[in-house]
Amino acid sequence: MTSRTQFVVAAIIALLIGGVGGGFAGGYVAAYFVGGFMSDGMMLGNAVDTQMNVAVLRSIRDGETERATEMLETSLDGNILSLSSSAEYSDRTNEAVAKAIRNARGYRSDHPRKTDLPELDNAVAEILSRTGQ
Repeated sequence: MTSRTQFVVAAIIALLIGGVGGGFAGGYVAAYFVGGFMSDGMMLGNAVDTQMNVAVLRSIRDGETERATEMLETSLDGNILSLSSSAEYSDRTNEAVAKAIRNARGYRSDHPRKTDLPELDNAVAEILSRTGQ
């Protein structure tokens, strides 16, 4: 093998190693930042849920059941809106989302709710009428 051929082979091998190494490094960095972002979002959601749960529990224990019910109803509205943010879900969540919306539809059928925000009421009613059949 001539020195020129050896040089070309070495350059190709270096490019391949560099490409594979760069791909792994880029993948690691992307996973690190995306994972951190997702983790932060989940932690913030859990923090809000914890505060909400404490407020509801305090209201129940203090005998303020109407206040507790209203907090839960408001939370349910928000959850319904967030579940409808996409028409397509992953295979892992399709059935869970559909079941949650069916349960919410049944609950709201038994316990209709009207807020001071007609836009919210209409959006929730629209989601419940078309999603999770």
